[in-house]
Amino acid sequence: MKTAQKIAAGAAIGVTFSLASLWLHHRGSFDEPEADTWKLRVRLLAGESNAPIKLILLDENSLAWATERGADWPWPRDFYTYILRFAREANVKAIAFDVQFTDGHLRVEGDEAFAMGIKQTPQLIMAMMPSDHAGVSEQWPANLPAAFHRVEGLDAWLNAHPSSNIVLSKARLPFKDFRNAAHLLAHVHGETGAGNFVSEIRPLHQFDGQPLLQLGLAAASLGDADRANGQWRLPALTLGDDGLHIGDRVVPMDDADHTLLHYYRPRQGSDYPFEVYTAADIIASGYALELGEEPVVDPATFRDSYVFFGFSAAALYDLKPTPFSNETPGVLLHATAAANLMEGRFITHAAPVGVFFWTLALSIGAAMGSVFSKRARQVVLISVVMLPLPIIAGLLAYKAQVWWPIIAPATAMIFALVGGIVLNYATEGKQRRFIRRAFERYLNPGVIDELVNDPEKLSLGGVERELSIFFADLSGFTSMSAVMSPAEITALLNSVLTEMTSVIFDENGTLDKYIGDAIVAFWNAPTDQPDHAVRAVRAAIRCQQKLDDKRATFERMAHGHSIAMRVGVHTGKVVVGNMGSQQQFNYSMIGDAANLASRLEGANKAFGTPIMVSQTTWAQTDGQFTGRVLANLQVVGRPEPIEVIQPIAIDNDDLNHADFKPFIDAIERGKSQGWRAALEALRQIEDDPAATAYAQYLADLKDGIDQWDGVWRLTKK
Repeated sequence: MKTAQKIAAGAAIGVTFSLASLWLHHRGSFDEPEADTWKLRVRLLAGESNAPIKLILLDENSLAWATERGADWPWPRDFYTYILRFAREANVKAIAFDVQFTDGHLRVEGDEAFAMGIKQTPQLIMAMMPSDHAGVSEQWPANLPAAFHRVEGLDAWLNAHPSSNIVLSKARLPFKDFRNAAHLLAHVHGETGAGNFVSEIRPLHQFDGQPLLQLGLAAASLGDADRANGQWRLPALTLGDDGLHIGDRVVPMDDADHTLLHYYRPRQGSDYPFEVYTAADIIASGYALELGEEPVVDPATFRDSYVFFGFSAAALYDLKPTPFSNETPGVLLHATAAANLMEGRFITHAAPVGVFFWTLALSIGAAMGSVFSKRARQVVLISVVMLPLPIIAGLLAYKAQVWWPIIAPATAMIFALVGGIVLNYATEGKQRRFIRRAFERYLNPGVIDELVNDPEKLSLGGVERELSIFFADLSGFTSMSAVMSPAEITALLNSVLTEMTSVIFDENGTLDKYIGDAIVAFWNAPTDQPDHAVRAVRAAIRCQQKLDDKRATFERMAHGHSIAMRVGVHTGKVVVGNMGSQQQFNYSMIGDAANLASRLEGANKAFGTPIMVSQTTWAQTDGQFTGRVLANLQVVGRPEPIEVIQPIAIDNDDLNHADFKPFIDAIERGKSQGWRAALEALRQIEDDPAATAYAQYLADLKDGIDQWDGVWRLTKK
């Protein structure tokens, strides 16, 4: 697959999975797992609150304390009167009762005293429950004070958010005596959950034209109220695009009029983020203050604080799930909302546009990474780098007080990563398998791996390039085959060719073909090999060395026949590529340079040499080998002679090698003193087939020796 195709495919995969994931996110399919990740974020990163908030909890111990004094549930209202007495003595900024003294509940002893206590405590916020389906009241009582100031911008906001649930038609109100004495009512409705815990509140409701703040927000706002002539002047309320403005503070709201709570870490040694006192201790303290006695709790510890009273006893059924506990007193939610308002710590939802582009970027990035990966370890590396990114983004966003989704981007990224892998396997994998099958018979495995990892190095078709070409042939094979059985011939041939091929592959050569007992190979294709000439010559020498090492074994297999091999090497430009038909092809080469390499292999017969290379090849070996110049040779079918060299050893000893110095000296004498002098010198050399052949060639010239131009002309291949 071409680069442009890969880019298009990666982009298509990334876009597809990102859109699918965002659609599921929008439908709420990821709400529960996303909430689980949020719970982990809260537990991991939540900080402590510095808000001056105190909790008074009616706990199990308080119930037991009251029972010991003969007070069963429901408690006498006098108990709550003592709590209010304590709050007034402490001069608290606000005290919020998360208790619904609503119509339909039993009247008990002390109601009149409690109503008087309510009236005497202007800092008190009483709870009421508006609803769209439950409650006995459908109108705001005529004698009941307005719940709060008018909310500016409410009508415009409702028009812009028709799905909002701010306006409710019913309500459960406190007993008439209590509500008539109250200075402020607030709602305790609309706590909603993400997954299996409460994560949101509804800051504002409206019942019969009266706006109602959430209990915690009302308490925090009451603390900012101005007192004038015994009256409370509360902060102005305004609804805008960014949420509910309470004075100069903002409570962010989403389109469904929800606000995310920013939970706080429990204090060390406590289950709660705020100071906690039992209702029993505060009631006892209020009673002691009324008698002029020493209170259990010093009211000074509550001065200028915001106090929330609620239930924590399990039997009273006001326990809610939060990130830190599945049994959190409901009053803590209101206290948390108040602290959020005071500290500006509300959580906001991530901007949908930002989430869209983040998910898209992760998905496309994962798809591109896997599509362009060429090895499994690259996919693993990409996975290791990218998989943590949604989590890191979610954690960083939490520190910035933003609920940034993790599941949707992670899901899109994972599926895009897998999709890219599948596509890669189906296309690139198919190509890799094709390359392996196509080249496994004639390429070193290391070279195949290189092609698999970078298929663009392979041009499927013919290209012109310079190769170092290797031709090798067994000598006397025809005569051996006449006296050996087909099975024996096959075994011998397979053994010899296997050993020679292993040398070629060791030098990263490309096996072109076997032609009977001959081997054709080349270097510098399909991958670039700047030292291709060196590799080809070294392979030729090593093949002869391997043949020497195995000669005894091979000759035993050949029934005593001598085993020898001739090798010709030439470097030149040819056309190389996959050649053949659409049904069957081979990676091969054609060209004059290949023909010349074949001629040099055959020319070894005339000189009695095992290896012959052209000057073109030799010049590119940079003196790395020992060798000798044999002749200026004109092969059959080529008008131009070429200088040919016999490589001798892999080291780079002096070219005047001791064993071949007489031959070199004789040739030099012929060039300077005439070829008759060279003939005499060559006849004196023993055990050198090239010298013997040269002498015979000169002798055959007879009278023409004095006019010989130094070019050895072959008359047969």
